[in-house]
Amino acid sequence: MGSAGGEVRHWNADVNGISLHVAEQGPVDGPAVILLHGFPELWLSWRHQMAALAGRGFRAIAPADAAAYTVLHLVGDVVALLNHLRLPKVFVVGHDWGAQVAWHMCLFRPDMVRAVVAIGIPFFPRGDKPMTEAMAGRDGFYAMQFQEPGRAERAFARYDVATVLKKFYSIEIDVLTAPPGVEIIDFLEARSSPLPWMTDEELGQYAEKFQKSGFTGPLNYYRMFDTDWELTAPWQDAKITVPAKFIYGDKDIGLKSFGTEQLVKSGAFKYFVPNLEVVTIEGHHFLQQEQAEKVNSEILSYFDKFSGALIKQSQKYTFEMAALAGRGFRAIAPDLRGYGDSSAPADAAAYTILHLVGDVVALLNHLRLPKTEIFRGDWEVLVVGHDLGAQVAWHMCLFRPDMVRAVVAIGVPFFPRGPKPMTEALAGRDGFYIMQFQEPGRAERTFARYDVATVLKKFYSIEIDDLTAPPGVEIIDFLEARPSPLPWMTEEELGQYAEKFQKSGFTGPINYYRMFDTSWRLTAPWQDAKITVPAKFIYGNKDIGLKSFGTEQFVKSGALKSFVPNLEVVIIEGHHCLQQEQAERVNSEILSYFDKFTGENT
Repeated sequence: MGSAGGEVRHWNADVNGISLHVAEQGPVDGPAVILLHGFPELWLSWRHQMAALAGRGFRAIAPADAAAYTVLHLVGDVVALLNHLRLPKVFVVGHDWGAQVAWHMCLFRPDMVRAVVAIGIPFFPRGDKPMTEAMAGRDGFYAMQFQEPGRAERAFARYDVATVLKKFYSIEIDVLTAPPGVEIIDFLEARSSPLPWMTDEELGQYAEKFQKSGFTGPLNYYRMFDTDWELTAPWQDAKITVPAKFIYGDKDIGLKSFGTEQLVKSGAFKYFVPNLEVVTIEGHHFLQQEQAEKVNSEILSYFDKFSGALIKQSQKYTFEMAALAGRGFRAIAPDLRGYGDSSAPADAAAYTILHLVGDVVALLNHLRLPKTEIFRGDWEVLVVGHDLGAQVAWHMCLFRPDMVRAVVAIGVPFFPRGPKPMTEALAGRDGFYIMQFQEPGRAERTFARYDVATVLKKFYSIEIDDLTAPPGVEIIDFLEARPSPLPWMTEEELGQYAEKFQKSGFTGPINYYRMFDTSWRLTAPWQDAKITVPAKFIYGNKDIGLKSFGTEQFVKSGALKSFVPNLEVVIIEGHHCLQQEQAERVNSEILSYFDKFTGENT
């Protein structure tokens, strides 16, 4: 396929553990545009735009489908591709499902997007319930029929692949809902004549690819609706700040099926995407093919505005809460999920970093803090985290920097996403406590050999350099409990902890560790991302993490500073549970730091 922009180049990128097929056109040194297709399409749906963009000096890149299906996976694949190509910032265009990915790319990684054009599907903010619950009762609606594994595939198999595609490409009805007892594919009609915007040869190219790959992959996008809703809790009520243009056809099926028209006309869309332009074009859903010239003109004119010269060439915080409250702060310390009096979901999959940050965001939204309580009138809070709570705090800054004025992390620094999952990186360290925690039930069975207070005391008493047990020894047996009371915790306080853990058990907290690999996969969109929020990191000079996790080397080498540029580091005499062991000193460090950002407000 040749054009003024040169030939289309095809290659595969090995990213995120998958092989991603990529079509590319245009100069390799031109400003890059990522084009993300929808259902049921291929990179080929961008053939008209690729030629037009390449002809104007852009580097047009159109990846094919990815192999895992949550929106985190999909955006993560795009980010991995851009990192693979060493493209720090790009223009993004998306249609249908590709528009969903494009919007979430802007939401997750606005630092990587110059401007976005979405076609057919607007940005739908996260609702108050999962998609399938919101659509309950609409059994004939295509997205509901797609939920059941295998159902749509079996129905599609009654037709040849070209006919299935043509049925979707020919849609001119108002609502994608089949009558009771009828499958959506049987309800749709296929034009007897060729599509006016696609030759039979082009349709054959699509059919050939889908004949090989099948439809399960694309259908799985829909099957992840509810999972996406769970995982995007951190972005409840978040806005898209990237410059955006939305193009839709005046006869698009989504106008009624998804309420696109009402969303756009009501002003709700503009509220969540403030820097937005909207263009309506005569046409249906596959607008970039049906009205290629008009869509090309809209994309090019919009990107020209930005390209210019480019084309021309929680643990408990008892002490801190008292100190903060005494200085006029409103101190809020939740038990994280699985701890204390908070709920403990039975499914380990409910403990990813997305769930944990999502809980914090939901709590803040639930509190509905008035503007007078938020510093300088912004919807921002000050965040403090210790141990895994520090991990949640860092990721809150990564996912929702708009909600965090400043952060203090104690004991655990921000570790950027590595090149491999945690358990793979720790392979061979079988005695390491995190590896022992991976097997469901293993740690719980060994903890049960001791009373709860002793288990807690063993962890609170740690003064060794490495949390690795000898071969054949369980970590809880390897750890020693001080015979005397802890110098920074009374027996009464220890009893309070023990009472709560006696009721809740340890499975919830241990599930955090069991989700390390899942969290690694889901955070692919933030590969090499930096924390831009002002941050202070406090750690003890005898903290177990100095050697076990390489904290000392990570901090002293400057690597932490490279990922958290606006960082202060403070070392205090003490061990891991520093906010309790050295309460006054830690309080002083937190208060003096937060005073920089609050001023007259406290």
